[in-house]
Amino acid sequence: MQEEKGQSAKRRGPGRKAAVLIGLSLLVGSIVVVLIGLILIYPDFGPAAPDAPSESIVPDEQPNLALVRSGGRSAGDPYIPELGNSGYDALHYTLRLALDPQTEFIEGTTTVVARSTYSGLAEISLDFAGYQVSSVVVDDLASTYWLDDRKLIIELPEILKEDQSFTATIDYEAESQKISSELVGFVGHLGLHYSDGDSIFTLAEPDGAQ
Repeated sequence: MQEEKGQSAKRRGPGRKAAVLIGLSLLVGSIVVVLIGLILIYPDFGPAAPDAPSESIVPDEQPNLALVRSGGRSAGDPYIPELGNSGYDALHYTLRLALDPQTEFIEGTTTVVARSTYSGLAEISLDFAGYQVSSVVVDDLASTYWLDDRKLIIELPEILKEDQSFTATIDYEAESQKISSELVGFVGHLGLHYSDGDSIFTLAEPDGAQ
């Protein structure tokens, strides 16, 4: 009898192991099915895919709006501080004048090519006296302007960065003005002189070319 019991126990041993393996297989299978279901229902479930490398976009440098300012209305000469302007360097002037010595009437267009000397430049000024301004255009855009004593103030259509070039075109007209100068006392006035009805000459320094 004891020998038969021992043989019966040996026969039951492999059956138990097989049952355990089957149970584990069913458990693992159930977990896999659950995970697949979660992934199908919630695509974001599971480890995130690594981000694809993106190109680095460097925006254009913009002027610092906290530093917006107007150009100065003096070149800084201690003897004639009322002359000149700052905030830009004039690179080139082009003057187109229609002159008639018989009428002393002038129609003119002055084009100034310049470069800003600091970032945030929003307004410039030019020495200007004696003429009626009809238009001011900066970089092909109409600009707001006004006269303040012997200065033409121009509001730039866009705020400039340092070393940014711009072109200002001013149209004007009037009869020739006879404006005296305290700096040159030996002539009646600076600017244009109509001597005999057929010729014109000018005295422009230091403040006649306004």
